[in-house]
Amino acid sequence: MLTGRVVFRKLVRGYRILKKRKTIAPRVEQIPISFPAQLPTKPLEVTGEVRLLPPEKPELEGIEIPPFKGRLVTKAGLEEEGVEEAFEATYPLIPEKPKKGEPIFAYAQIKWNPERNRYEYLVYQPTLSPETKRLFLKIKRLLEEKLDVDLTKLKETEAREYLTKQSSELMEYFRIKLTETEKQILGYYIDRDFLGLGVIEPLIRDPEIEDISCDGVGIPIYVFHRNPILGSMPTNIVFNSSEELDSYLVRLAQLCGQAISVIDPLLDGTLPDGSRIQATLGTDIARRGSNFSIRKFTKFPFTPTHLLKYGTVDIKTLAYLWLAVDYGCSVLVSGGTATGKTVFLNVLSLFIKPEMKIVSIEDTAELRLPHPHWVPHVARVPIATEEGKRKGEIDLFDLLKESMRQRPDYIILGEVRGKEAYVLFQQMASIPGYEKVMIFNDNHLRRVRISRLVSGKAYKTVTIDPETEKVKIPPIEFIVAHTPTKKLFKIVTKSGREVTTTGNHSVFTYTDRIEPILVEELKEGDKIVIPSKIPCGFNDVEWLNLMSLSDAKLKITPEFLRLLGYYISKGSIDTAKKNNSINLYNSNKKILDDMRDCIEKVTNKIPKERITTGFSSATELSFTHKTFFELFKRFCGHGSKNKKIPDFIFGLSREKIGQFLSALYAGDGSLNREKFSYQTTSKRLADDLLTLLLTLGIVGRVRKRKGLYCITFYRKDDQDKFLEFVRPIGIEVKTKEAGREYDHDEIFVDIVKSIKIINLKKPLPVYDLSVPHTQNFVGGFGGVMLHNTGHPSLATIHADSLGKLINRMITPPISLPPSLLETLDLIVFLTNVKYRGKYMRKVESVYEVTGYDFKKKQITTNLIFEWDPSVDKIITKNKSVVLKKIVKKTGLSEKKIIDELGRRMAVLNWLQEKNITDYRDVSRVINLYYSFPEKVLDIITGEI
Repeated sequence: MLTGRVVFRKLVRGYRILKKRKTIAPRVEQIPISFPAQLPTKPLEVTGEVRLLPPEKPELEGIEIPPFKGRLVTKAGLEEEGVEEAFEATYPLIPEKPKKGEPIFAYAQIKWNPERNRYEYLVYQPTLSPETKRLFLKIKRLLEEKLDVDLTKLKETEAREYLTKQSSELMEYFRIKLTETEKQILGYYIDRDFLGLGVIEPLIRDPEIEDISCDGVGIPIYVFHRNPILGSMPTNIVFNSSEELDSYLVRLAQLCGQAISVIDPLLDGTLPDGSRIQATLGTDIARRGSNFSIRKFTKFPFTPTHLLKYGTVDIKTLAYLWLAVDYGCSVLVSGGTATGKTVFLNVLSLFIKPEMKIVSIEDTAELRLPHPHWVPHVARVPIATEEGKRKGEIDLFDLLKESMRQRPDYIILGEVRGKEAYVLFQQMASIPGYEKVMIFNDNHLRRVRISRLVSGKAYKTVTIDPETEKVKIPPIEFIVAHTPTKKLFKIVTKSGREVTTTGNHSVFTYTDRIEPILVEELKEGDKIVIPSKIPCGFNDVEWLNLMSLSDAKLKITPEFLRLLGYYISKGSIDTAKKNNSINLYNSNKKILDDMRDCIEKVTNKIPKERITTGFSSATELSFTHKTFFELFKRFCGHGSKNKKIPDFIFGLSREKIGQFLSALYAGDGSLNREKFSYQTTSKRLADDLLTLLLTLGIVGRVRKRKGLYCITFYRKDDQDKFLEFVRPIGIEVKTKEAGREYDHDEIFVDIVKSIKIINLKKPLPVYDLSVPHTQNFVGGFGGVMLHNTGHPSLATIHADSLGKLINRMITPPISLPPSLLETLDLIVFLTNVKYRGKYMRKVESVYEVTGYDFKKKQITTNLIFEWDPSVDKIITKNKSVVLKKIVKKTGLSEKKIIDELGRRMAVLNWLQEKNITDYRDVSRVINLYYSFPEKVLDIITGEI
């Protein structure tokens, strides 16, 4: 176990490592610049060195400018834009961080053009004389003809060595003589065009560029810069002919592993570095001709520190979202084009606990998470088209359905566009409050109505690991109450199990493995999984504490257990006379002898006897005992329709359970060669007995006929398991000579017998459990394996207002029923605006989804945060409903939740002050806070 001193040393050491990595207050660096060829224009005030200095004024109009390779130039003609200073910079691109004396082949210059009233992004590369250019084109053409390997399959160093060797052989063969400088320039252009992306390679290399756009022939390529002052800028790179641009697009498609042509002129793919490209070929559907847009892959993604630094969000709102993600809230990030939805999604994902299993699903790989238990999925385009069908396509819907089988703790969906919304929102469904679930409380197994579970208590539950098909008993993380519903589905299985759920809840079926299936997709005859074994012996006590009934303790002896069994099966108490009278009945001599023996040894009383006549003649054994009267009344029930098995029985050893069942079956049981059965008028007792048989690994079948529940099992292996621990009293039992064994050890594959839709007049509350890792629990009559369908989710959608979002959700192609939207917790709206001369992404508003209005048929929301442009602040608009839900989930007080919000604000403030921007370092700090919150707070407040 880690002591406080050890934790403290680890945190301090980690803080020092961050300093060494220059993620905290980076120093000014000096980078030498030299060029192997003459530049077409003189760089901005460069005399051999460029200092990588942050601006002299770190704040401009309230927003901090990040440390950047450049400087501010005053009086640049921006007064009418509302900005007194313009940003200009010159910095290297290839290589990005040159060593001393190393030549730079490409660099960028950002400058303000007062004539056109705009910023321009200029790329400078070595110039080629007409003769050298002809030689380069010749060598390039010859190389294309000579290459006999796929360069994309080679490592970068191997590919570069191969190209160098082939180029040298060609120059030697054709006796081409070049100076050393010309060889370096030629090598640069060959690497750029064969291993890179050609003319836009310098743009791809710039880590400050987010998007690259080409709108057609003769139009400058535009770039979108991260710096909020700059935004979108034209470059000095232009395609001069349609042939050149079309040829370039064909090559980009090949790099994506796809094809683009006049027949199929659209391209949506991923470049080798992970950047996303969308392209259109020709003029058939693009009036200005071929075009493309590239959304660059970020090697080091944004973190909470970046969002705070750029003013996208404030500390309070971000801490609130951190708290929401931590406590399993589902968040939808919404906004228009280029508002930073995916960036924001990635930042939110850093708040997920490190031990959680995360499954992400995207069209293009853009997310970057440091979590060790992260399973990233990317959709696949069709490999071929045959007879009008797209072959090999795997879309978001397919991936999302598959992800449910992987038992994720969190699902991240890159963008909601179509039918995948059904799966995303359906995974948050529930069961009605009257359904019982199997839980452990104080080491006692109970079947409790799910609505009666109390948040904050340390419950555990019976669950099945779908991978190993083994039963486990993990803790329940949350108890979730959802908005009431009017439509339910009642499932009855062939073995007599019953469960009622919402249609968008999941049960489990079996093919060659355990798989979830939506109840509304379930059909009669489908396979459905139930447990065939549950653990016992976890509370194998020797004494029963009866302090609530008397000052005594009862020793749990075989006779005591059989006395309980006799009472439940063939006993009664007289509650009317108040004389604490207990009566047992039977006509079998051996059973009566054992009843007498149990009464005398347990109560030290000799029972009175008399012959009774009713449906048949029987001997009545009667005795009075106040403690046992109250024990039977409270824990075993009274009246034949109210009998039940005491909870403590389920925790005993199989040997002790066998003693109890010996007496129980001696009363209303039947043990013959064909079947072992038990009959009762009590549905609760039938449910209890089905569960108790599972402790012996026996799957009983239940039938109701003429008011009687009959529990039976036929298989020889079930009979043998039963007789291993149960001693038949008063009869001899013979079992079958042979029989088929179960196909599985701890699960049983049942069959759906019937499905009934229940339409209610009034909405009924529904509930769910959150069970980490295995994501299932056992509930319903007899026990059915139910999917833990409350996976929290993070996703994005294209919509810039609440009305448009809802409209998009409920209309084609998504067509989601409005009632399913209430399964969301939060909607974050982002906007991209030019504010006071700067291009900025802002959290425009945050809505809490509070429920669904059945009369108005729309979701109800609570506006919690809203950006006020007049003061450039995010204003808290209303009290939080989500925080109240967290209070109810966890059982913590409102004060503790508010205090926790403040603590996380302190952590985020420290990350911002120390300029910790690397996503790995930010993740480490967050994870350390999850493990050792007090130690982390001590360090950040003490500035150690």
